[in-house]
Amino acid sequence: MIMDLLAISLTDTGDRHAAAYAFGAAAHLWETVGHPQRGTPELASSRERCEDTLVDARGERAYDDICRQAATCDRQTLLSWAARGGHLPGA
Repeated sequence: MIMDLLAISLTDTGDRHAAAYAFGAAAHLWETVGHPQRGTPELASSRERCEDTLVDARGERAYDDICRQAATCDRQTLLSWAARGGHLPGA
């Protein structure tokens, strides 16, 4: 859930590339615990608003490409990036 919140925060601060990456990481992490990407219904409207913002700004294909890049990272790398910030893993 923290990765979803990070993605929402990054969208709101204008870091759209990192926000898309965080949404991709969130989807990947939700899958590892057996829940759908939107495993937290209380975040659904914020998540949808932010994803719409990112797709509008970057285009659907670019957004999907960034999300797929995040999904190729291992869980430890994703969590380390989320905790420390910095350059996106694999970028």
